[in-house]
Amino acid sequence: MHYRFALLLLVIWALPLTLFAQEAAPPTIPPRDVFTFRNASETTSMGVVGVGRIHDVAWSSSGQIVAAATSNGIVLMNAERFESGVSQRLNVPEEMVTAVSFSPEDVYLASASPSLTDGSQIVIRLWSMRSSQMAASWNASGTSGSLVFSPDGSQLGFTDGRSGQIWDIRDVNKITLLKSDNWLRIEREWYTGQNTLPVEEPLIRAFSPDGAMIAAANGDGQIEIWNLNQRTSQVTTFSDGSSYVFSPNGRLLIRFASGGNGVQYEVWDIRRGAVVYLNSVAMTGYTFHPTRSTILFGTSDDTLLVWDNATQRERTVLGIQGQRGGDPVYSVAFSPVRRVIAAARMNRIETWDSVRGIKLKAALAAPNGYGINRIVYSPNGNLIASVSTDGLVNLWDATTLKQVGSIIHYSGVYDVDFSPDGRLLVTYADVPLSDTFDLGPVAIFLWNVDNVVFNWRTQEREIAQLPPPSPDQSAPRPQPTTPDATLGRVFHTNQNGFIYNVRFSPDGLTLALTGFGVEIWDVNTILRRGTLSDQDDPLIGMVNRLPLASGPLAWSPDGLQLASGTNGEFYDEAGGAPCSFVIWTLSEVNDPVCTTGHEAPVKTLAYNPTGDVIASGSGGGFDYAPEYYSVRLWNARTGESLATLSGHDDDVQSVVFSPEGNLLASSSGGMGYESTLRLWGVPD
Repeated sequence: MHYRFALLLLVIWALPLTLFAQEAAPPTIPPRDVFTFRNASETTSMGVVGVGRIHDVAWSSSGQIVAAATSNGIVLMNAERFESGVSQRLNVPEEMVTAVSFSPEDVYLASASPSLTDGSQIVIRLWSMRSSQMAASWNASGTSGSLVFSPDGSQLGFTDGRSGQIWDIRDVNKITLLKSDNWLRIEREWYTGQNTLPVEEPLIRAFSPDGAMIAAANGDGQIEIWNLNQRTSQVTTFSDGSSYVFSPNGRLLIRFASGGNGVQYEVWDIRRGAVVYLNSVAMTGYTFHPTRSTILFGTSDDTLLVWDNATQRERTVLGIQGQRGGDPVYSVAFSPVRRVIAAARMNRIETWDSVRGIKLKAALAAPNGYGINRIVYSPNGNLIASVSTDGLVNLWDATTLKQVGSIIHYSGVYDVDFSPDGRLLVTYADVPLSDTFDLGPVAIFLWNVDNVVFNWRTQEREIAQLPPPSPDQSAPRPQPTTPDATLGRVFHTNQNGFIYNVRFSPDGLTLALTGFGVEIWDVNTILRRGTLSDQDDPLIGMVNRLPLASGPLAWSPDGLQLASGTNGEFYDEAGGAPCSFVIWTLSEVNDPVCTTGHEAPVKTLAYNPTGDVIASGSGGGFDYAPEYYSVRLWNARTGESLATLSGHDDDVQSVVFSPEGNLLASSSGGMGYESTLRLWGVPD
């Protein structure tokens, strides 16, 4: 009886650690109420696809667990089976985590997050590795830095590179600040156990963990490794002025330095006396395996790289289908018939189950590395159209992600939309001038979808292709026409060389496009009905005060409203703050509604299925200020701000509501390649 009871206690104690022995079941997203202007203020985060920007990584002392500090919380992974994906996610209130560190024997995981209320403070947390729950938290001075435990695990220190703070953590109910001191002295005392050499000596750059070696500048601008016991030295190729650290076993010295391509890492093998690893990817953190000469690097996208010094090989352990780099998510789309989300990551398309949060399929959509600008589902949900800067519009089977058709343009294609009946595609692309390789106007094309998909009986594909560019620069280029008018035709050419968005109206009879204004075109007659931004050509009596600049575009479901971005060039009647975007009511002769609130230009707009809520996403900031990367919800009738959804750590590239109206998906990436897709909803 006692044996069984002891065995039961052992199983209960070990149960949390089994999370890292096998992949946890994917989260199931509970059903949510539909979005309305009345409940939009209650919107909450429901899930994240991808881990976002990785700020720091830490290997547990057992070598079995890896913790990643990301812009979307803490991710814990099985260190032996990275390919199994994320094993567990610790949800942090601030979401962004900048530093993580394991205590000896893996009793605790410490994390640091910028405070949401005080920019000069960080929040330190201790997580129990036995229960996976937070054991303690407190505020500390600083903004970003690193965490380190003392060798006996009784103290925790935080440094921002200049000074540090140390806490006694033996009693988690009473965390005591011990002292603040010069961080170099504190760190080296902990690593070496004694003050072997004067730490104020400017030539010393790093101590080995056992205190037997130091890396020091030799006066010739190089770093020299000194063996204090053998009284020998070894000159490296490393230059002075960067940061250095020894591996736990003292066999490797790593040099890292900031540069134009992020942080450059070099690894010096002390026994071989040579650089064995060099990487200039935008690295953000590293951690050594506790016993092996293996280094795990984090990057600014959702990628982890492992360098194994024994095999002299690098591999990607977290990323997209083995590719290096979690590319930014430029566009997302909900299937109109299934609970599936399609995401365009640079040159790939992925489909995700929006209920279980798992990846279904992936396809290399732009194999030459060209970026995908937009993806969209056909109205019946059978096809996905993607456009990319290599001039291709590809059609994909929405279930299998197998290519079933393509359209070839002269140059990069930037937008695509299906007509409501699914028979037509509209695209716009650069058009070369007739006698030069320079790009001239931008043309809008209409395509018959039936003529660019596979003929399943003959297994032949009919491709609508524009004349290829001439290889001889002196030869005149063909005019922008199509060889067969039944396949496609030039709908409109914008001579100013710029179009931002083009969208079919819900009834399919008109097209709206934004460039340096908003234009309305009749699809059947190919005649312009008017513009919403030209004082000389007002549509149904509306006259603006300033020209409307380029921006995103969205139709309301009933076709009676248009929302268009302004890029900060349109002002309200009072001449106050620039409009984030403008709401046009086409059925009424009145002034447009100016919405204000975004701190950066609006990059994407979407109506909910009932047309009473508009979602917008912004980006374009240059200092990574969190307020630049936000999703906002608005009352579509009044322009009133309903909610601000924070959490993205980069430009919000796309927002889209689910067909049922109970989910909102937003994606980000661009400036720092955060590479995240977020789901939002309102409680039942």
